[in-house]
Amino acid sequence: SIRYDFSASVLEALHHGVPLTVRWDLELRRDRDLLWDGTSRRIQQAATLSFHSLSERYVVTYNLTEQSEAFPTLPSALQALGTVDEPVFLDVQAKTEGKHYLRMRSRLDLASLPPPLQLPALLSSDWRTRSPWYQWSLSRT
Repeated sequence: SIRYDFSASVLEALHHGVPLTVRWDLELRRDRDLLWDGTSRRIQQAATLSFHSLSERYVVTYNLTEQSEAFPTLPSALQALGTVDEPVFLDVQAKTEGKHYLRMRSRLDLASLPPPLQLPALLSSDWRTRSPWYQWSLSRT
């Protein structure tokens, strides 16, 4: 589970109707005895968090499946957003042979912001929300 700690500026934009898209970058890498490990596969998934002021609900929409879930509170929406879909891992693991590992990170997609916000977001450290790389071992014989 990934914990999101959005700045006050990001949350203010969310509450004023700006949807936030979070991207997960996944890399399947082969563990080799060479200087560099080889990247076998890259996967990118995204989800959008929005606030509906009329219903006072936070909505998480998974871009791949276009399924949406509504939440009464921001912490519950962020918790759902921080839980990566298991089929992604199962799909990757099913196609691995030998010793591999999976790396994943999450980031706020600034390019998906409305155009008037993109430049200020790029220039402000308040909008740079990125997790470190997380890594899991996958091995198959």
